[in-house]
Amino acid sequence: MLTQSQKQEFYRNGFLKVAGVVPRLMVDAARQSINHSIGSIGKHQANEERYLAPAFCSELKENLVLTDLFNRTPVMRVAEALMGSDNVIPCSGAQIALRFPSQPGSEATKPGGHLDGLGNGSNSMAKGVY
Repeated sequence: MLTQSQKQEFYRNGFLKVAGVVPRLMVDAARQSINHSIGSIGKHQANEERYLAPAFCSELKENLVLTDLFNRTPVMRVAEALMGSDNVIPCSGAQIALRFPSQPGSEATKPGGHLDGLGNGSNSMAKGVY
């Protein structure tokens, strides 16, 4: 499924882009569900502060429109090719972690990764907080 070159790229960079592995129809359905949640459900929630948290669309967290992006496409097989078949389990939930643009005139946030549960000062947790 993956070439040796792709596996080496994953090892070197920590990520691998595999274009076209998820069918466009599934991507469009997931995007439509997320956009509907933000535009219709989110703006009417009583607890607006909760909706502005780092994770959005909580009602979609376990919805098949999202989990099937991993479970019902070659993505799971790609992950198994990279991590070993006994090291990958089906997806049971998804996180919608949207990042909106900064205000005009403000400095853009530098792109970067993070480890869940470890504060880095730019992920709503103070640096060093666990």
